[in-house]
Amino acid sequence: MSNAEINISELRDRKRRQRLYIFVGIIILIVYLILLGASWLVFRSPVFRIKEINIIGNKSVASSTIMDLLDSRLIAGNFSHAILGFNNILIWPELPSDKDLALVPEIKSLKIEKDFQDRTVSVMVEERQPYGIWCLRGSQTDVGGMQADAKGDQGMSAASTGDSCWWFDNEGTVFQRAVPAQGSLIMVVDDYYQKNLGLGRTVLPSKFMDKLNSIFKVLRNSGVSVKEIRLNDLSLEELEVDTHDGPTLYFSLRFPADNDLSVLNNFMSKPGFSNWQYFDFRVENRAYYK
Repeated sequence: MSNAEINISELRDRKRRQRLYIFVGIIILIVYLILLGASWLVFRSPVFRIKEINIIGNKSVASSTIMDLLDSRLIAGNFSHAILGFNNILIWPELPSDKDLALVPEIKSLKIEKDFQDRTVSVMVEERQPYGIWCLRGSQTDVGGMQADAKGDQGMSAASTGDSCWWFDNEGTVFQRAVPAQGSLIMVVDDYYQKNLGLGRTVLPSKFMDKLNSIFKVLRNSGVSVKEIRLNDLSLEELEVDTHDGPTLYFSLRFPADNDLSVLNNFMSKPGFSNWQYFDFRVENRAYYK
């Protein structure tokens, strides 16, 4: 092979490498421009900037409280969210975690709807509804302490000495302080057994809540005049109900009390109901009375 042929071959190889370098450089430049444009679109452009945040459905919980909760929890511990900022629609989830909601016990659920076209966010709030009052009689809650609730979760204890009363919802979750109350419109349970209760906890283990709801339903629908509902010992799994000028009622927390309503209605429809000493419904599908 002559020197001229070698030089021509080297020249071709050199040009081929140059074209390859130029092609690779163009690809890198295009990728860089795409990444630069995407970064500008996400971080700097108004495309993902929220114009308006609407809080819907809250009554007792202030909108500012909900905004503070979202502001702190959406960014907390998340570097990318912190860079994007609270007003970037991309960081907003559809549903906050249960851990986040536990910070505001009055809130049962939050649902977030995002409208990318209008750049708006709607926060649908479901608040816990008062179902009854739970009072710890003669107990003392821990000052600033954290105790495990009936489900084994963590809750916030309140500092108080003597009676301590709380609003709870139909799931048994404590969400607000209450004052002792009497009357048939609000079911009040006097708890002489448990020593600690607080926001975010449950008044009873979850397996007992449907039975408690059933007992409340029987008391309401029967129209019996309730004087006191007592939990004397949770290990016995029973409730004791004193009536005004009438018999004491014993209910079990091991099974629903639905069938007991017809028994009560039958005896209450007859004269002399107040003369009975007690009605015992602690055996399933049985009623004992004296």
